[in-house]
Amino acid sequence: MRARSARIGGLGLLLGLAAAAQAQTAPAGSVGQSDRTGPGARPPQLPSWSEPKTNPDLPAAIGETARPGEGSGRLRTILIEADSATGGGVPPPQWRPPSTGAPDLRLEHRPGEPLDANWVRRQFALNGLPDTDSSASSAVALVQMINRALVTAGFVNSGLLVSDESRLGEGLLALRLVQGQLSAGPAGERIVVEFADGDPNGLGGDFIRHRFPAARQRPLSAFAIERDFRLLAESQAVESINADLRPGARPGEATLHVLIDPARRGGLSLAFANDRSPAVGGERLSAGGYLRNLLSDGDLVAGEVGYTSGVEDAQLSYTSPFFSPKTMVTLRGSFNDAAVIDRPLLPLDIRAEDRAVEGGFSRRLIETPLMPSGPGRWSPSRTLSVGILFAFRHQRSFLFGEPFSFAPGSRNGRSEYGAVRLTADYVVRGVNQVLALSATGSMGLGGTRSDIPGILNPDRHFLVGLVQANYARRLGPPGLELRARVAGQTASSILYSGERLSIGGQGTVRGYRENIFLVDKGAIGSAELAWSFSISGRANRRQAFDWGGFSISAFADAALAGTNAPPQPARHFIAGLGASLAWTPSDALRLWVAKGEALHQVPRSGSRDMQDRGWHFRATVDPLRLFRRRPRP
Repeated sequence: MRARSARIGGLGLLLGLAAAAQAQTAPAGSVGQSDRTGPGARPPQLPSWSEPKTNPDLPAAIGETARPGEGSGRLRTILIEADSATGGGVPPPQWRPPSTGAPDLRLEHRPGEPLDANWVRRQFALNGLPDTDSSASSAVALVQMINRALVTAGFVNSGLLVSDESRLGEGLLALRLVQGQLSAGPAGERIVVEFADGDPNGLGGDFIRHRFPAARQRPLSAFAIERDFRLLAESQAVESINADLRPGARPGEATLHVLIDPARRGGLSLAFANDRSPAVGGERLSAGGYLRNLLSDGDLVAGEVGYTSGVEDAQLSYTSPFFSPKTMVTLRGSFNDAAVIDRPLLPLDIRAEDRAVEGGFSRRLIETPLMPSGPGRWSPSRTLSVGILFAFRHQRSFLFGEPFSFAPGSRNGRSEYGAVRLTADYVVRGVNQVLALSATGSMGLGGTRSDIPGILNPDRHFLVGLVQANYARRLGPPGLELRARVAGQTASSILYSGERLSIGGQGTVRGYRENIFLVDKGAIGSAELAWSFSISGRANRRQAFDWGGFSISAFADAALAGTNAPPQPARHFIAGLGASLAWTPSDALRLWVAKGEALHQVPRSGSRDMQDRGWHFRATVDPLRLFRRRPRP
């Protein structure tokens, strides 16, 4: 009986590999949603480096002053009125009025004070205007200084105008404070949107307009327009953007013209990698694709299908803005059918089926773009998103073609459960470093429970916390980068196999086979020093094919694995060292191979595979990008 129990325990380990970790890892460069938890969870994908964008062009500032020949009279009265009841704009916190250049005139600003008519009146009073000896020329000089201050504060089409009601010969100077705004142009729109080559790729103009909330403000702030411009430039729906503010028909009016080069409507990627457990066929061939702007502006449909000798899998995801550019809705479904093909276990006919659905919402709470912080310096962009997801998973397992329970919580070969997840994602993108953090807290909503002695059951309302991070930094020499990633999970009880953390393989600890451990809690860390270079004598430019583009790296990976229930080991530590080589001739083709050396021996079931020898590889190609027409050099 003890021998039979030991064998069933070994089968349980193999089925954990087969049933819970099939189609979870998206191919490199995938744009779709992937699992946040379970065997397929990986540190969040790093976005590209932030690149400084050119500021939108601005119209000439209002510079009207007194009419010629009217600057020598004495002033007795100065009237200041605003053409809008909205009040003035508040300049940025670090703003200070520019130096006047006139020793007898000065400007003053209090923190948080709006630059409205009251502020203008205070500047005249501060400079003793009007008084019995003041001349119109002093007042006009102050008007010019105030207009210059409004421009430096970002209110580029706001300013003081000398009103027609002025009678300088009688000592009356009437001024009108114009609060700049966007006005409708000939097409009836305050924001005129044009698309490069006239092809929007399914993207509507309202998608662009809704992402310029500063366009509705009065007075119009160039700093706020620049912020919206830079945020839109970082959107995945946009390839590039140019914008300029054009003067309107009257003072204080302008029209925003935006030229958009939208992102590709769709894409296709093919991949071949040994990133699956050898028990179910280690080499996986996959095809993935995506389509943008299918049902609404800015949405994304992404899918992937994969095949190994023992697994057929697929996943489909959909994301879309939901009533607001800051709110997203996400839906995702996946399935995989797996069979253990390892020769010693092939007669047992071990199979597993897995079905999962997930949906929810996320909201961006913090969203700041890459902004200049001084001469030659840039403040990184930051994004913080929180969300909620509801998940349901159904799994079935078979032995000799009959239902059989291996995994925790399985009853008559079937396990299913629901969970609610709270998520948080924080991304920092700078010119020289990028950081992506994600945190997921999951709570079980009930599920099946085994009635077989020896099969453990998760808590009905199990709790799981998973934190992941990915970091990259450019170092001094061109092409040299430091990369690091960490992940850690803890749980309140033993978990369903779909919630467990996978350790081993090219996505976690290289030098070991995929999913050598499937655990309730653990920690994973990796550090890598990479150097990208070209032997062809020219830089690997974007949208250019450079046959000599390569990247080499040295890495160190480690993991600590643990479980919450016997008889599995309570804790196990593994580590690996190695190097990798990647051929990267373009953004459409990548060939990668790595050799890792396992520093700790662990028990292994089944036949020996190239992963057990420390070899990992991945080949990806985007045929639509690869064969597109490239620009002439």
